[in-house]
Amino acid sequence: NENTIKVNSKHLANIDKLELKHNQNTLVFGFVANNFIKSSKNQFKYRIKNYIDDWVEISQGQDVSLAKVPPGKYVLEILGSNNDGVWSQQVKEIEFIIHPPFWLSWYAYILYAIFIGIISFIIIKELAYRAKLRKEIMAERYKHEAEENLFIEKTKFFTNISHEFRTPLTL
Repeated sequence: NENTIKVNSKHLANIDKLELKHNQNTLVFGFVANNFIKSSKNQFKYRIKNYIDDWVEISQGQDVSLAKVPPGKYVLEILGSNNDGVWSQQVKEIEFIIHPPFWLSWYAYILYAIFIGIISFIIIKELAYRAKLRKEIMAERYKHEAEENLFIEKTKFFTNISHEFRTPLTL
C-alpha cells in the first residue's frame, strides 16, 4: 500500500497524524513508491509546512532526517514520481505534532504567572510594611525630640525662676 508508514520499525497503515513528546523531536522519514519498474529512478518531493516550506526532491532510498525539531504542529507533504518522471497528482499528508515540555506549556505559564503574582504581592506588602515601620519610627523619634525639648525648656524655666527666688531683683 502506498500509504503505509513505518514508525519505530512498525508498519502503520494509513496513518494521518502523529503526536510526539518534546524529546521525540529527531525524526527520520523514508519513502517507497509502489512502482517496481526501474524503481531506482523513482523520485520524491516533500515539504514540511511550518518547518521546510519549499519542496525538496530526493531519490528512491534516501531518507529525510530532521534533528531537534521545535515543538509545534507540522504537516509532511509527499509527492512521488515513477521512473518516467511522471509526478502523482495526489499529495500524501501526514500531520505530526511535537508537544512542548511541561515547563513550556500553557498551564506552566499560568503557574509561572501565579508564582510571579504571589512573589510581587509579598514584595509589595513587605515594602509597605517597611514604609509604615519607618513612618512610625520617625513619628516616635519626633515625639521623643519634642518631649526632650519640652523637658529642656521646663528645666530652663524652673532654673530661671529658682534663680530669681534666690537672688531677687532690686530696683
